Amino acid sequence: MRVFLLYILSSIALSPFSQIEGLIYNRTTNLPLSFANIGLVGSTKGCVSNEDGQFSLNVSDDLSTLRIRISAVGIESIELPASSISESDTIWVKEKTTTLAELKVYNNLPPAIEMVRISLNKLPDLGYWKRYALNTFYRHYCAEKDIYGRLIEAAVTLTDNKGHKKKVEKPADKIGVNVTELRKSYDFTTNFDEHEPISIYSTLKYDVMSYPTILSFYPEEYNFRLVDTSFIDSKMLWVIQYNYDQISRVKTDTVREHSSGKIYINSEDYGVYLIEEHKEGTIEKTYETQSMIIDWRVQYQKYEGHYFLKYISETSTSFEEVRSTDQEVVQSKDHKAHVEMMVNEIQLFDVQKNTKTEPQKDELDAMEYHADFWNKYTVLKNTPLDDKIRVDLAKRAELEQQFEGN
Repeated sequence: MRVFLLYILSSIALSPFSQIEGLIYNRTTNLPLSFANIGLVGSTKGCVSNEDGQFSLNVSDDLSTLRIRISAVGIESIELPASSISESDTIWVKEKTTTLAELKVYNNLPPAIEMVRISLNKLPDLGYWKRYALNTFYRHYCAEKDIYGRLIEAAVTLTDNKGHKKKVEKPADKIGVNVTELRKSYDFTTNFDEHEPISIYSTLKYDVMSYPTILSFYPEEYNFRLVDTSFIDSKMLWVIQYNYDQISRVKTDTVREHSSGKIYINSEDYGVYLIEEHKEGTIEKTYETQSMIIDWRVQYQKYEGHYFLKYISETSTSFEEVRSTDQEVVQSKDHKAHVEMMVNEIQLFDVQKNTKTEPQKDELDAMEYHADFWNKYTVLKNTPLDDKIRVDLAKRAELEQQFEGN
């Protein structure tokens, strides 16, 4: 795989900060490189590219002193001066290929199911045992019948009060939440009774470094298979694929479940760099069908020998259909939701204990909107989809007005 960095623009005149923007493409496939890690060398600050390969990183330092590091699964990592790249530059990054010597280790590998067990059991040892904090960007939007009716974006500091030494049951057992800034639209969705005011804890549950995962409860049911190798930062990754299918009966209802995914495991220390999973579930009743599709992703970064969360997301689609005695559809409704969190910075020193929990609706409603803050904060770069969300919402009321009034 080859990647080129199409452009990096920076330096906003008379501004106390600089903005570094870029676009990353896979030259072999001519497709954007999604979710690449972009970081400042020697710092815990960074971002990830969006699904279209774009990224935006705001910094307060002099660009002439900064270097940027770009890494992603399957590519050769690169470093470049932040101030030396212009719009006309093209930087080629070669694919990291597998050598014969590296392939020989296949002869001594345990079965894939054992590799997953080893990895999940070792994760606490590979994490950070002290209290730390993550500065993150949070985005959440919802749609019904392909019309977007809700948007929330927030600057959130997550304090892990217990570190990774021991997994806990759920995020609320150890994560302190501080929503420092917020902008949200009105909620125009109607198909379901209520939303979580903000879905931080329910998204963090996919963090396998901190919380139990169903993959470790019933591993024999997931058909784990070693299907490929890849690389990140010159480290070989085992690519393990899995799937799960089950059909059951509950009285007169038929329940169908399907899961499939991939786990990318560091071959040296068995740390997890990435998990991607697709899930489907359906309950079929005599006159009603309920279905849910969920796609989730969690990826990590390694800093000072420890694994930390870098990006986490969940996209869910719910659908309900009611039929008459003649099996004609008399009512249907759908709801799509997407939540993602991107880590902008890791804080390891002088981190104070934070016992705040996920804020409730009245707390969020009381927060003021500060446009100047969002001009300087590192966010996940908008895609055309994000632009459509804003257009759909603006048809109801001007978006800045919604931010101000909410």
